[in-house]
Amino acid sequence: NGATNSVTVYFDPWSGRPPLDTKEPVAQYFPSGYYISSVVILLLGMLISVLFILFNIRYHRMRAVQLSGPALNVVMACGSIGIYASYFWHIFDGRFFKVSDTTALASCYLRSISSDLGFSMFYATVVVKTWRIRLVLVKQRERQKQKP
Repeated sequence: NGATNSVTVYFDPWSGRPPLDTKEPVAQYFPSGYYISSVVILLLGMLISVLFILFNIRYHRMRAVQLSGPALNVVMACGSIGIYASYFWHIFDGRFFKVSDTTALASCYLRSISSDLGFSMFYATVVVKTWRIRLVLVKQRERQKQKP
């Protein structure tokens, strides 16, 4: 149907510099279908993360789940939900419908906080899991050296 949403760009997205021909903001348009399809993909990602949390809670006594660290798995899934949720704050920044300046500013802060917190939770969990694997491998190597 040709519905579009505008995005105000103050710089050239490829070079990162202001456009050479003007210092005025450049309105770029993209079809609403792109936004809708990306929201559907994000909702699927959030659903998979929630199912992953529920699986870890339900089967936390299974040996395979215990070895993977169910508590760390839940933190990792919560971090990914935070990253996914940060995209939804774009709805309230004034590009899709009229909002007050306070709402747009709050949207900007919430988007930044949720993405940063989500990434920090996810990345910290990956580092801790990597450290745990390293400890297991070091202990295994020490045991092999002790055997004659």
